[in-house]
Amino acid sequence: MSADAGKNSETPLPLTTIMQAIQNLGLELNNMNKRLDALANRIVGDNAGVSGQKTPSHESRWQPLPSCTAGHNDSSDRQPRLRIDPPRFNGEDLVDWIFRIQQYFDYFSTAESERLQLVGMFIDHPASEWFRYYLTNSCGGTWVEFLQAVKQRFDPDHYADYVSLLSRLQQQTSVMAYQTAFEGLLNKVSGIPESTLISMYKATGNHPGNLISYHHPKCKTLFVDLINGDFTNNPGQVNGLYNGAPSIIFSAAEEEFLAGKFSRALIRRSKERISLSALEDFLVRGGFKEFKLRRLGNFEVLFIFKQEDDYQRWFYRRRWNIQGILLTICKWSPNHSPNHDNPISPLWVEVSHVPVHLNDHRALFTIASSLGRPIKLDAKTVIGATPGKVRFCVEMDVSIALPPRIHVWLGERDIWLLCKYEQVMDYCASCSGFGHAKTSCRKCPQILSGNAPAGTGGTVLNPATRSHISSEVVPHDPALAPCTLASQSMGSLDDGWIGTRFEVGETSSPLDTPYGCHSEGGNEETPFDTSELLPLAMDIPKGPKSSLPLPRCPRVKPPPPPPGFGNIFEQARKAEEYASLTQEAYDLDPTDSKRETAQLANAKLILAVKKEVEYWKQKANIKWLEKGDTNSKVFQAYVRGKQKKLSINHIISKEGKGIHNKEELKEEAINFFKAQFSADHCPNLEPILQHIPTLITAEDDASITALPNLEEVKHTIWEMDANSTSGPDGFNGTFFKCCWDIIQQDVLKASQDFFLGMPIPKGYGSTFLTLIPKKSQPKTFDDFRPISLSTFMSKINTKLLANRLKNLLPKIIAEEQAAFQKGKGIEDHILMAKEAIHHLDRKVFGGNLIVKIDMAKAFDRMDLSYLESILKGFGFSCLSIKLLMANLKSTFISILLNGEPTGFFQMTRGVKQGDPLSPLLFIIGGEGFSRLLNHHLETTFIKRYNMGSFKWVGHLIYADDLIIFTKGDTRNLLRLKGVLLDYLGASGQQINYNKSHFYCSKNTSKEQISHIEKILGMTNGSFPFTYLGRTICKGVLRKEHCFSLLEHFDNHISSWYSKILNQMGRLILIKHVLSSIPLHIMAVHTLPKSIHARLNTLMANFYWGRKVVGLNTTGSSGLTYVIPEKQGG
Repeated sequence: MSADAGKNSETPLPLTTIMQAIQNLGLELNNMNKRLDALANRIVGDNAGVSGQKTPSHESRWQPLPSCTAGHNDSSDRQPRLRIDPPRFNGEDLVDWIFRIQQYFDYFSTAESERLQLVGMFIDHPASEWFRYYLTNSCGGTWVEFLQAVKQRFDPDHYADYVSLLSRLQQQTSVMAYQTAFEGLLNKVSGIPESTLISMYKATGNHPGNLISYHHPKCKTLFVDLINGDFTNNPGQVNGLYNGAPSIIFSAAEEEFLAGKFSRALIRRSKERISLSALEDFLVRGGFKEFKLRRLGNFEVLFIFKQEDDYQRWFYRRRWNIQGILLTICKWSPNHSPNHDNPISPLWVEVSHVPVHLNDHRALFTIASSLGRPIKLDAKTVIGATPGKVRFCVEMDVSIALPPRIHVWLGERDIWLLCKYEQVMDYCASCSGFGHAKTSCRKCPQILSGNAPAGTGGTVLNPATRSHISSEVVPHDPALAPCTLASQSMGSLDDGWIGTRFEVGETSSPLDTPYGCHSEGGNEETPFDTSELLPLAMDIPKGPKSSLPLPRCPRVKPPPPPPGFGNIFEQARKAEEYASLTQEAYDLDPTDSKRETAQLANAKLILAVKKEVEYWKQKANIKWLEKGDTNSKVFQAYVRGKQKKLSINHIISKEGKGIHNKEELKEEAINFFKAQFSADHCPNLEPILQHIPTLITAEDDASITALPNLEEVKHTIWEMDANSTSGPDGFNGTFFKCCWDIIQQDVLKASQDFFLGMPIPKGYGSTFLTLIPKKSQPKTFDDFRPISLSTFMSKINTKLLANRLKNLLPKIIAEEQAAFQKGKGIEDHILMAKEAIHHLDRKVFGGNLIVKIDMAKAFDRMDLSYLESILKGFGFSCLSIKLLMANLKSTFISILLNGEPTGFFQMTRGVKQGDPLSPLLFIIGGEGFSRLLNHHLETTFIKRYNMGSFKWVGHLIYADDLIIFTKGDTRNLLRLKGVLLDYLGASGQQINYNKSHFYCSKNTSKEQISHIEKILGMTNGSFPFTYLGRTICKGVLRKEHCFSLLEHFDNHISSWYSKILNQMGRLILIKHVLSSIPLHIMAVHTLPKSIHARLNTLMANFYWGRKVVGLNTTGSSGLTYVIPEKQGG
């Protein structure tokens, strides 16, 4: 009330008004309590009986009934019982059945020694296997221990006990805040009678006037209450005085026991103070379940996790970025010091040469124990996919040398197992901290040999910087699947665990393919598992069969298929025959019944034809043909034409050998694209990075790394093309939209895990590479454009990043680049190039020169380390860089060769064509050249293109199209070539000199042209030339300059199937395809009248089905069909 009074100190309310408001509120609460009491009296809350009803209380299912407390030896106390058959277990909820069988035992006072035996007789599949396992390993456990084991294994409420949280909820501030909190927990529980909820609400709420401290909620504080009055068995012993001070002794065993409660405790350190509420909000949104936060100092926070998977997930990634503050994580230990890092760290170890019969989980636990504390196994190792090679995660001390092998004495022989450690972080024993090795520690004195060089002293221009921040992508933790180990309790519920929503996913059956396991290992040459799909009732384009199950999808019994949905072609044929027969029968005897039969048969025929048309329409995937032609022949012809165009039956290898054999084609494709997407040089980044300014602020960086919410993910999915070709998993956008209500939480969690920095599973990072020919008759694999068919889940994450990164592009992209940016068009670059052509013949020293450069495989050759350095130079944080680069670094490629996946290898360079984020990363990489060239132009190291008094741009970049404006003197060209070589050496790009040309003034001599050709390594070009799809020429566009446009028109018309298209279908093609082709040129040029007439003639002939030039006479004069449509033309 003091805070509120301070806010309203300027206009205080009268005391009578305040008292009247409090009195009205009290009356309203009293009326509400009376209504709740009346409602509670009308509700009958019977106890759950043996008949199978649910128990009203969550914990009462696991407590023995009062009859259990009576002795079982005195048979005289037993009352006569009715004969009731025991409840049988038929595969339903095991928790519910255990509750009912417990009531059965209590009803007949069954001895505890007999209960487990009777459960073994009644229990059935699928819990019988787990029960046998429990009996084998429980060593004669009691009935109460068995109930606890069932609770941990099968009761989902055991992991997040919201009922207990609901019962312990206390009103701390306003009534509205308490009601909101109560309803929030109420949404997460079920099965509680309304009368119980009313009692809980009334018991935990407070009336006005009963003030409760917000910072100090009610809890037990007396030692008598906290330790139940037992003051004898406390750890430690008072040892009198030591140096004049009281002394207490704790033994090593007692310290180990007390530290056991913190076995899952981690320390967070940062250079800035961050609030606990921000950390809690970050963890809750990240899906962490139950944890405690304790502040140890201004820059240290203690994390205590209850679940092993949460602990490992937070620990495995050693650095987190929250609100722009970098957090480093280390393990807590009893000898914790704020100035030292605990060297214990989780490491993934790959052990090879393991005998097959040692691939037992218990044996592997023993092997892992020789290195440290075993944590988990790799998913492939669990199912035994690679018997000779196992992977497990172990907590090890990285301050000592890691053993390269393990010795195993096996019977009468000894064997050695080789160890390979993954992503070992450097640890300095001198500093007792992570981030660098002892050999590179600046605190250690360095012993220099030899004499120091004598000479003139210099000045240090740039002070040395020190950074221990690693920017490497953390390898994927293959144990992200639900852990089957039961977590031990870490205190009572009164300890105040922060409980968040937690769903227990069902464990899928073991997969028989290595791609079902999200791990790093696997055969690199094994293709994806694909098959031909049957047509679906839902409008989803076809794709390869999924080899990965959708994680944590509810196992719901699928609905029965629609009746008669099978072979749609046979159904259409039979429907047509039946419709003809019914129509003939009606013609012979036109009665009402036969008319209804004929109409019904005709309706079935229409439905069958529609299914067939939809099937071929999906196969053809013609986006512009939405209506106009229902004949499926056009789709069949289009599919056959597309398959013929994409088929590869003959290729010329790099050695010039013609290849026809199928296996040789696969081998050549794998070798070619594996070399194309593999890094082959160490870039020299210094000439580029020194000109990259830091432009990204902390707020900009936080906008990239912020966790997405459900609305943002849904909006992103609805933005994407639902009918785009699916990736290796077979799920496309239509599936995500149709099943959104079912999978939305799984998709959200997967996306949030990605933004938390979790490694991308190989199944999500895998992509198909489809080959699109760039020529009409491709001869080598170099004549194909590789397009990535990524999984839709990976596209969701990259689309989220792309939407956020687009807002930052105006800050970092220069005006010379125009591709993939809002507000910049391709026409501006074309008009600027056309304007520069008009000044090409200006008389200046050396002459004006235009260099048009074509980069060879520009998207595929972009070096990832160069791109990462450019991002870091602009000011992106390590987490942002990791998110932006994660999808590229975790990509595994399989080539689609004639529809069959071929090969499986990792991409180590290049960006993916077809990915939403890759174009933005590509233009950011191109900004390195733009900044470098602009710097040399501003310093006059390279001379500008002469446009008189107007200062002209030095270059234009649109994606991979580069055009440079400069002067043609020798010194200037040599400097320009040096700048180009610096950029090529850093980015990994290569110039295609066969397609690159320079254009000079008409007054340039042949000797000077030859000299320029030797310097630049490219030939002199002639006008007109094509730039960004437009014809660039000197002067007015003439008829002879438009032959490429006419050829483009003819290619479209000849590729369509006019004989099987009706006129409505042709009209749609004319309106939506042919009419838009000239617009590309007409935006910057005026077409000659003869070209206008020629295009109109081609469209008219196509509409009337003619292939000859001239008007078609179809009974209407030429003047009729050139009249506007509104006037009857």
